[in-house]
Amino acid sequence: GAPPAAQPASAAPLKAVARAYVAFAVARPRLFQLMFTDRGASCLDVEAAMKGPTPGALLGQALDALAAGGGLAPDRGPTAAMDAWVMAHGFATLALNGPPSLREEGARGELLEAMLGFLVAGLGAQAAGR
Repeated sequence: GAPPAAQPASAAPLKAVARAYVAFAVARPRLFQLMFTDRGASCLDVEAAMKGPTPGALLGQALDALAAGGGLAPDRGPTAAMDAWVMAHGFATLALNGPPSLREEGARGELLEAMLGFLVAGLGAQAAGR
């Protein structure tokens, strides 16, 4: 196939945030899964217990950097945070509960990098029909 398109350097923070999100899920699977249940939401105030920026703030900063570097299409801005979170969260969830290929560290890393390339390319592309 064709070589992957070059991606802007401004995508590095977004990729780092997504990698950290997946790494946390893999390192702390029970806590990760608990955080996204009704029971977890009611007994864990994770963001209040954190020192430093919240995951949402880090994602926002990463998307700001991507936009400043010209890597975020203007019409993607309103949904960019949700788009990025859905992809990272979905990947993390599949790494815990999905096919064996995602549970194996080497293959997971390769697939994560491919997903990140897809995410960055999608955020940089104008939406069809706009």
